[in-house]
Amino acid sequence: MNINSVSLLNNPSVKKTSFGFSSPYAVQTTPAFSSRKQAESYKEQGNAYAQQGYKDKAIEYYLKSIQEDSTYTPSYFNLAKIYYEKGDNQKAIEYYQQILNIEPYDSEAMIDLGVIQKEVGNYRDAKLLLNQALIIDPMNDLARRNLLETQNLELAQSNPELAEIQKSYYAQNNLQAAYAMASAFLPPEIVNNTRDVRFKFGQTALMGGDANIAQYANATKDITVTDKYLWAAPQIIAAYLVHEMVHANDKDSYSSIKEEQDAYRVAAQFWMANSNGIKDPEMDYVKELYLQDPKALDDKVAEVYKTKDPTIADFSPNHGMMAAAVTLKYKMNQATRVFNSILNRESEMKSIGILHEFQLTKNLYK
Repeated sequence: MNINSVSLLNNPSVKKTSFGFSSPYAVQTTPAFSSRKQAESYKEQGNAYAQQGYKDKAIEYYLKSIQEDSTYTPSYFNLAKIYYEKGDNQKAIEYYQQILNIEPYDSEAMIDLGVIQKEVGNYRDAKLLLNQALIIDPMNDLARRNLLETQNLELAQSNPELAEIQKSYYAQNNLQAAYAMASAFLPPEIVNNTRDVRFKFGQTALMGGDANIAQYANATKDITVTDKYLWAAPQIIAAYLVHEMVHANDKDSYSSIKEEQDAYRVAAQFWMANSNGIKDPEMDYVKELYLQDPKALDDKVAEVYKTKDPTIADFSPNHGMMAAAVTLKYKMNQATRVFNSILNRESEMKSIGILHEFQLTKNLYK
């Protein structure tokens, strides 16, 4: 059984925002004239097909949408997103550029386009786009971390040894800072109970076709954060360490819907107390759901995890009655810690597996 952190952002009816749990499909306020209304209607039909996996049919309706209203940017965004998913980077680039022709200060399009330019090796264009996005939205960590990675990749072309030293140094310091934040936030019982765990960046396992953001492997006592987050702000990395330390506290390889829900609640509470204005699509969406109602976050976690892994259990044996009962309540500007005594276990379950958090923000359409 795998236990992992995934992206919750996959609801086709919610506008993608600066945070991560938002929807894959964009929703935009429509002016009261017929062409815009019809464009939106075609887009919604495209969203319905995209949600079911019929990408070519979705493209057909998005094209109808922009034929009806050539300035309706959500449909351009969705076209760019689908072509990117299909591996057609050139088409994706063209549609993102059309968005910027219509809305030159759309930082979201700048970031997405900058990421693609980075991935295809156009580092100069990527840096220009990501720098411009940060001028518009200075606290956007998605732009910041992709800019830092782009600069390192560009350095590697001329001085690979120096680039690797820079990357290793940054990773070490970033992880140390993140662990310090996570340890300061969690109850001492969890921190002490996970002192045998090793923390690292690296490749993570796939779940439902997507790589985990972070994962806990009980057999090797490792918490791994995807190396795609190496350049992220330490507060973001710490949120995922908090999540995984809740898993590691149980000292087994089993996960469940309840365990994931508890881990996400604690991560949301950490993010509310420690984000300091930093914007991250995933954690901001987690926070938004939690503030709306903790049950809304629970429901989203259950929906996403059951979709990713239909075999996942509702409860895991060492989490809950047999595990440390930890409740973290967020109030005003501080986290109030309330926890029960750790219950003695008659025997430790012997098993091998990974507890993982996959991305909740996968496949964002407007």
